[in-house]
Amino acid sequence: MFTNLNSYTWEEISRMDPEDTTYVLPISALEQHGRHLAIGADDFILASVLKGLYGRTELTSNFLCLPTIHYGNSHEHLAFRGVISLGCETIVAIVRDILKCMQMHGFKKLAIINSHGGNTALLEAHAQEWEVEFGVKVFTISFWSPWFFRDADVGIETPLALEIHAGEMETSILQYSMPQMVRDALCTPELDNPVPLRDYYQGWLTCDVAAGNGAMGCASKASAEKGERLIRFMDDKITAILAEIQNWH
Repeated sequence: MFTNLNSYTWEEISRMDPEDTTYVLPISALEQHGRHLAIGADDFILASVLKGLYGRTELTSNFLCLPTIHYGNSHEHLAFRGVISLGCETIVAIVRDILKCMQMHGFKKLAIINSHGGNTALLEAHAQEWEVEFGVKVFTISFWSPWFFRDADVGIETPLALEIHAGEMETSILQYSMPQMVRDALCTPELDNPVPLRDYYQGWLTCDVAAGNGAMGCASKASAEKGERLIRFMDDKITAILAEIQNWH
């Protein structure tokens, strides 16, 4: 059962079997998403996906969802006003403190659900170290990892290698789930900006590859229909992963 940790009393949580309980930590970002999406896009997408996990009958053990960390590591976007970025060491410190509390209370599984690509490598790089230090299995489910949409058949026209930021996929999801956060008049081919990033260069800045724009993808190809299919795919995929995690001991 997927529920909110903060809705229980301490006594109710104490009655839960730590071997049958997984903490879930959602993390997003507060960053620019081109001219057509609100800066809370990652946060809104994360909330839309989480909403579909409640009530999933495949989840038979306790999944306790912590309050979302609404900020992420977004240094690549800092040239754009309104962006708030946490340093890598800040994010690591927050997760370490959560793990320290879990260790003290005997809980041994943490599933991180991450909606911002800039957090992915950071979280994955520390997962083994955290497990060794705290004795907690750390699972990372990042929407924009190369593997997440590998088997998706949702009608996306833009090649995934060019679907980097504020493009067809993110725009479609918000057109479906939170259309008020999309400036549809600015989803035009003239503002499309597919950028072929190099796998071996991670120091790129958005102000260099998307100057005056901020988007790296093709928002003009987005639609609410594609967004609905994406949300359904994401919820099913995450549910399947969590169903596997609940059997890990």
